[in-house]
Formats: sequence, structure tokens, C-alpha cells
Amino acid sequence: MRRISHILDLIPLILLFLLPLVRISPEDFSATRRTWIWLALFGIGIIATYLLNYKRVQIKNSYFILAICILAAGSIIALYPPHLIAYVFACIALGCLYTIYARLTPQMTSLFLATMLCMIALYAQWGIIQFVLQQDLHMQFIGESVLNINTPGVASFYINQEKFIRSYGPFSHANSFSGVLLLGCILLIALSISKKLPNYFLFAISSIFALALVTTFSRAALASGICIAIYAAYKKKNIVLLYVILPLIIFTPLVLGRSTDVHDVAAHDRIEGLHWALNMQTASSLIRGYGIGNYQTALTGYLARNNIQHNPWDIAPIHSAPLYMLAEFGIIFFSIITFTLFYLIKKNHLWILLFLTPSLLLDHYFVSQIGPLVWLLSCGIILSHVYYKSEQANNIVY
Repeated sequence: MRRISHILDLIPLILLFLLPLVRISPEDFSATRRTWIWLALFGIGIIATYLLNYKRVQIKNSYFILAICILAAGSIIALYPPHLIAYVFACIALGCLYTIYARLTPQMTSLFLATMLCMIALYAQWGIIQFVLQQDLHMQFIGESVLNINTPGVASFYINQEKFIRSYGPFSHANSFSGVLLLGCILLIALSISKKLPNYFLFAISSIFALALVTTFSRAALASGICIAIYAAYKKKNIVLLYVILPLIIFTPLVLGRSTDVHDVAAHDRIEGLHWALNMQTASSLIRGYGIGNYQTALTGYLARNNIQHNPWDIAPIHSAPLYMLAEFGIIFFSIITFTLFYLIKKNHLWILLFLTPSLLLDHYFVSQIGPLVWLLSCGIILSHVYYKSEQANNIVY
């Protein structure tokens, strides 16, 4: 029976590992056949986990019932009704998170934490190889993004007219990849503080994470990564900082080239998107919100009504997770969500997650893409258990 229990513990981790390959967003109105196959498999895994662990998980429902109530109430009062994909997105995200929450116990924390670090390390190596080859690994049959210099809209930058493709890993964009790598760095700190780890393990994992993070060329993530490295060096009192700084030094010419790329329109697009978001707000939309998955619908209507010229890729969520959530949920439910998250962070001493602030403020993927969203919330659950174990040992980590 114990062996069967260990096998069941792997189900939520397998779902978490495969989740970045699911190309679904609440703003999409359709999905490919591959995406629906993935969603069906995920649904089966979630239901199986619940049915096989009903007695164990039935007492852990309160947070998820609250989340479902907030989503349902927000949908009722919103200006636009949510569409099917938005419902599917919410159900799969909550379901995947629930399987992890249901199976995780304080005794299983180290196993889950180490396994998640290994999964992110595999992502990191995937991305590094993509950058070295400057193309994808021909795994589109499972959902890998098509990456080459001719791919429309591919995340890239130019140095002396030479185009460089940024690494994606299994994710749909380089920025999403960088966000999960940051979560890996935070989890590594948690594991190294809660358990005595050999220096060679710290060297290997932190170097892989740092190198992969550099190859995403996400400036917000790189700033957060440097801050995390300094914090880790302060907490561990060792040379872990050098493991992270060394790849940055090696790639300094490319990082500087990315920052001075004349083809880069990221800042312009973010400012323009923020300008549109502020101008299209009304008293009703500010209070009620547009509804989950409907910001792009509202933006399309605003641009059409005002005859504003734009490119197809300009129809996108606001490049700021808090502002994007405010636009979709409205100020009432956004305040409830914000207060709840702050309460959970304060209760569990998860202040280390504040290192994600630049990525949260300057991009939307942590709330608009299912992979980064579930990884973020899963890391929050893991870190809360790390705090619990440390408190039990009278040695509070955070």
C-alpha cells in the first residue's frame, strides 16, 4: 500500500511538469486538438487523484471553495460573460493546484521540493540547448513552440543586424520561462536553508538556473535573479553568489546588446498598452471588471470604436499582473484577492516571494498562462510547508 501511495504522489508532480506544454490562456477563444488532448489527460489525472484520496483530501477544501466562489461571483457581476476557454482554464488551474495541495504533507515537503527543483533543472537545460542551437528541439508533437529566425513574433533581439532567438524551454514565451526559473531559484534557497546540501549540488543547480535565466534575456527576471543571488549569499554565507554572477559576466556583451537593440519595442508596447487600458476604463468597468478572459475583447472594441491603428499582436493583456487582474475582476474582487494573498504571505512568512515583484509588475504571464500560474501557487504551498517544518524545529526560515 505504501508503494501505491508513493505512485499516487507522483501524479500531481507529473501534471505540474507537463503543464507548460498546455497552450491555453483565458483570453483564447479556441484551442488546438493537441491542447484539448492535453486538457483531457489532465482532467483524468485530477479526477483520479481526488477519487483515490477522497478521505484524505476532503478536509482540505476551504481555500478552493473560496476561490471558486470568488470566480463565480466575479463572473456574475462582470460586464462580459466568461467564455468556455476561460472556465476550462480556471478549472484546470485549480484542479492541478488541488492535486498538489491534497497530496502534500509536512513529511513529504522535502521530496516534493527536490522533485520540483529537478523538473525546473530539466526545463533549464531544455532552454539552454535551444539558445545554443538557435532553434527548437523538434518536439512540436508534444507542444514545444516553433523556434527559428523566420518564426513570426518569436522572442528575439539583434546585435549588429544578427538575430538571436531567446530560450523558451517548454513554455510559450521566453518571459514565462524566466519566471519559472526564478521560482526555481527561490525553491533552491528554501531547500538549502531547510536541509544541509553539499556544495557541488548547489553549484550544479544554481549554475544551470543562472545560465538558463541569462539565455531568456528577460531584463525584469535578470534583475530579480541578481537580488535572489545576493540574498542567498547572505543567508548561506558561502560563494553561491559567484555561481550566478559568472554566467552573467560571460554573457555581458549579449545582455548589453539586448538592452541597446534598436529593434526592441517591448517598452513602447507596454507603455502604449497601459495608455489604452487607462483610457478605456469607465466607472462601471472599474467596479465590475470586464470578466475573466475578456480584457482583449474589451480592448478590441475600444480600438475599433476610436479608429486606433494597431498591429494584431497589440491585442494582448496589460503587461502587469496586478493591473490585468484589476481590469478583469474589478476593484471589489481584486481587493478581496489581494487581501487574501497578502494574508497568506504574512501568515506563512513568504516574504521571499517579493523577489518576483519586477516580473509581476512588468508582465502578465503569472496570471494569464496556466503553467506559470500553477507553478507560482504550487511554490507558495511548498514554501508554506517549509516554514511550518522550520517553525516546528524552532528555526523559522522566513
